[in-house]
Amino acid sequence: MNTGLRRAAVSMMAVAIVMGLSSVAQTSAAPVRAPELVPLMVVLDASGSMQPQGKMASAKNAVRMLAEQAPEGASMGLAVYGSGTGNTPAEKPRGCKDVKVLHKPGTSDPGALAQSVNGIEPRGYTPIGESLRTAAAQLPAGKPGAIVLVSDGEDTCAPPDPCQVAKDLAEDGTDLKVHSVGFNVDEKAERQLTCIAQATGGTFSAAPDGDDLARVLPRVTRQALRNYDTAGKPINGGSDTSSAPPAGPGLHLDQIGENESKYYAIDVPKGYTARATATAVYNDEGGTSDTEKLSARVLDRGGKRCRGRYTFTRKDLRVGSAHRTWKPTGSMGGSCSEPGKFHFKVERRKLSGGVDGPVPVELMVMLEPPVGEGGKGAERGDRVSFQQPGGPPEEAVGGGSFNTAALLNGSGQYTDTLLPGETIFYRVDLDWGQAMAHRVRLPAGPPADLTTQTFSFGPNRSMLYKSGNDPYRGEATQIEPSRTLRPVRYLNRDLMSTIGADDEQAIPGAYYIAVQLADPRGASGAPVPVNLDVSVQGKAEQGPAYVGGGIRDGRTSPAPAADDEESSSLVSGAGPLLWVGAPVLLLAIAAPLVYLWLQRRRSPAPAAPFPGPP
Repeated sequence: MNTGLRRAAVSMMAVAIVMGLSSVAQTSAAPVRAPELVPLMVVLDASGSMQPQGKMASAKNAVRMLAEQAPEGASMGLAVYGSGTGNTPAEKPRGCKDVKVLHKPGTSDPGALAQSVNGIEPRGYTPIGESLRTAAAQLPAGKPGAIVLVSDGEDTCAPPDPCQVAKDLAEDGTDLKVHSVGFNVDEKAERQLTCIAQATGGTFSAAPDGDDLARVLPRVTRQALRNYDTAGKPINGGSDTSSAPPAGPGLHLDQIGENESKYYAIDVPKGYTARATATAVYNDEGGTSDTEKLSARVLDRGGKRCRGRYTFTRKDLRVGSAHRTWKPTGSMGGSCSEPGKFHFKVERRKLSGGVDGPVPVELMVMLEPPVGEGGKGAERGDRVSFQQPGGPPEEAVGGGSFNTAALLNGSGQYTDTLLPGETIFYRVDLDWGQAMAHRVRLPAGPPADLTTQTFSFGPNRSMLYKSGNDPYRGEATQIEPSRTLRPVRYLNRDLMSTIGADDEQAIPGAYYIAVQLADPRGASGAPVPVNLDVSVQGKAEQGPAYVGGGIRDGRTSPAPAADDEESSSLVSGAGPLLWVGAPVLLLAIAAPLVYLWLQRRRSPAPAAPFPGPP
């Protein structure tokens, strides 16, 4: 009986341990999470001002081109305003309600969408605000969506004010981006169209003539379907240190104009390391020469420089990140060595061929606590070499931004399709002790005149390495980055990157791969299949013993109180490794307890004591 019971208990423990290990395996083999293309509505201006100089014909041609070049599976619709009435004062009441849906969003049918513009005749008013409401109503409720607005002038029907309508759409809880295209517009109309786009986190693009519209509209639409999805808590950077708003840990969203500087106040506690990064989002293809510069520097509370300037110089990459990392210590000198308020200064300089007007800028702030007596973790290691991953290829639909990057399931071969002009992002989560290498392969295809490049970014969006800008002519091409990563370890912060990163792979988290496909001529082209080979190496290991909780980046819980230092250091230093091993750890603790219980069951009961006196 006792022997059978022991055997049963041992069997149960074995099954439990296997189940625990199975859960670990399942945790590490999560399916690829792929962001989908968002449904989209194009809103086309058919007001009376579109009559002269073949404007309407150019707009129709641009819509036909975007329909032909739409990615497979895209859900696009079309609305038009101004085609149902004239533009006399007597017709204004009806004309300001004149918005028609010609094609509802659905699986892309290039022929149907292209034919829907054939009968449009420009005649009436410009009810932009009303058209935004109508277009938004065609998109699935409660889900991300996009509107691409094409107009050759400002609204002529307010109320409703179109910029306020855009703000209302942004505040109703729906993730809706409006991207506006100004077709030969004046400054007043450009300001209104820019306001509409920025109110929802979208972009404004200028198309001075018909040829530009045929090029810009398909590009903006493709980017809207898989767009750089700006994100963050709204913030308005100051014009100097005295007006700098506080920027705590997390992601903030602002905009920065041509040749403008913005200031933000960041409070750094004693012993903490601060990381701040400004990411500018450009809505054009750039050029073959330098088009923009984005700089960042750190100042003390009085405006004195604490760290040298880091400058990102842009050619055609759709994003630019300028970052600084600092820790108030004696080596920084003066008030820069004291904890407290610092100022993060961001400067944008537009060069020849740069983006006109303001561009969105995301500000990421991270605070890393000091390390306690538990140590800083393992010594830094060497860069890994690329190892070709095995297994069948997996489809991974990359995102258009850091915020929508497709999460890749570690090592593997991944496939995607890029259109000329796209920069697509993928994410690989690395724990302490893990490293990454990757390469990009483009198969042979139709003749092309494109360039391609790949990049890697760290958790704070600092660029870690990149490849050369290689031509793609339709022949099989392999893109090899100039470097790889070393294992993620705390002590890597003592190293400097040749391209300017303050520290290399010194914190765990989301590491990013970006793949860019550019057309130097700015022309549209056929989609190109892309193969992304990712090699993740190293096992998760114990990290540093942080005091006061883990890294604060706005996505994690606030740092625990001081009396929780021991337990919080264990959790923040171990990372996912601790949580993955928790079931096995609990089973290991339970096993001896079950054994002792069985021993008590097999031992004879102790003799009863002598009774006391009556």
